[in-house]
Amino acid sequence: MGSYDDADLGSFFSTVTGDVYKITPAGENSELIDFAYFYGSTNEATISAPDNDDVFGTGDGKVFGPVTSWDKRQDTRFTKISAENLTVTEFDDADNDEIITEIEAEELSKMVNKLQDGDLVFFVTADDKKGIFKVAELDTDAKTITIDVKVQK
Repeated sequence: MGSYDDADLGSFFSTVTGDVYKITPAGENSELIDFAYFYGSTNEATISAPDNDDVFGTGDGKVFGPVTSWDKRQDTRFTKISAENLTVTEFDDADNDEIITEIEAEELSKMVNKLQDGDLVFFVTADDKKGIFKVAELDTDAKTITIDVKVQK
């Protein structure tokens, strides 16, 4: 996924389709978009829910301005997972959704930032579907991110 100013890569992800969307088709399919990626000067590598007005609202420093006019702005929520709760190896080796359903997150937020290679992030979509993504590769020069996503069935 590319940051908001990347003309070649999309920044919006759907857990329903598993696809990455650019801004225009994302808006036309807003009910499918669960989160967006951007690389900012303060928050660095960040995944955010579409309903996060701190990111998508109006005014200086806001990215993806057109998101505020979408028909549906999903309220996905996130939290980073510590290695004590789940290791990258356990995530990689999982072949069912048991690792996802066992996670109990107390505090979820509209975004996770300062992501690094190997970070694991638990999320809950607007449809109460749970999932985990792993930051598989982060390129801070190109401001791109590759994630591996596992979603509850």
